[in-house]
Amino acid sequence: MRKIPKSYFVIGGVVLVGLLLLAMCSRRPKPPELATAVVTRGDIEDTVLATGALQPVQLVSVGAQVSGRVISLKVAVGDHVAKGQVIATIDPVPATNQMRTAQASLEQMIAQRAGQAATLAQDEIALKRQSVTLAAEASSQADYDSAAAIEKSAKASLAALDAQISQARVTA
Repeated sequence: MRKIPKSYFVIGGVVLVGLLLLAMCSRRPKPPELATAVVTRGDIEDTVLATGALQPVQLVSVGAQVSGRVISLKVAVGDHVAKGQVIATIDPVPATNQMRTAQASLEQMIAQRAGQAATLAQDEIALKRQSVTLAAEASSQADYDSAAAIEKSAKASLAALDAQISQARVTA
């Protein structure tokens, strides 16, 4: 058996690769398919689709002083409206209930103030009595100091109720 040199295999491989490349390059591309239609007479209709953002001629902010459920709408989308024109009616029941609750809270504070004023008057009388008995050495300094502190506390409570009433009048 005769031995075949390695160089023959290398040369044969190079020739084979070259033939494959030549075969691939020599193929012609497939011709493109053309769309065809029968010629007819008719109107030409052209539709354009576009995307973008629309800008208003005039931008208007609309706001409400109260919020709630809209029970009737007085205008439609695109209607022209004038300044001050009613465009919607909001359910008045929640606002009415809130006002009544605030009014009742105010009346309750006024009643508490009347009670605190009566307590202050009683504490002032007690302080005067302690002043007289202290001067006559019929009571102790501690009793007088206690009566003075109670009277001062009653004045502070009355002032706090006055402030709460002022604040409640703003919301009622």
